[in-house]
Amino acid sequence: MPRKYKQRRNELKFFTGSNLVQDYLYNLTTIGNGGTPEDIASSILRGNPNGPAGAPGGVIPFAFGIPVVEVPLIDETKDGDYSGATGDHGDIHLTFANNLVVGVKREIQVYREFKPKKDTIEYTMFVRTGCAIENPEAFVVVKNVKVSA
Repeated sequence: MPRKYKQRRNELKFFTGSNLVQDYLYNLTTIGNGGTPEDIASSILRGNPNGPAGAPGGVIPFAFGIPVVEVPLIDETKDGDYSGATGDHGDIHLTFANNLVVGVKREIQVYREFKPKKDTIEYTMFVRTGCAIENPEAFVVVKNVKVSA
């Protein structure tokens, strides 16, 4: 990442899948015997309570002082493309939250169906969406991060 984007370090975030976040937090618990020192690990595990933009009482872990945001739908079932790679691998993305652009097409179709046997109303919605990276220069991808099984 170019230096000019690192000046806004307080706005950077790591985005990764659920299993990689869990692996990260689990590996921080190996305190002592060459593991993470207790004072550093405890502050990372506790994280920082979210401000007005976060969930009530939510806590976000940090890596190198940058928040690690869990994105459950990021693919973590890729094969590693290095020699001797086994098991599942995922990616970690480092960028600004406003660098990720999501578009929703206006033609949204909603279907409503009443299920008398269950006494419920089911809604089905069809939406066309798209996503893009506004500034690829301010986007870093760490590939082939092994997911522990």
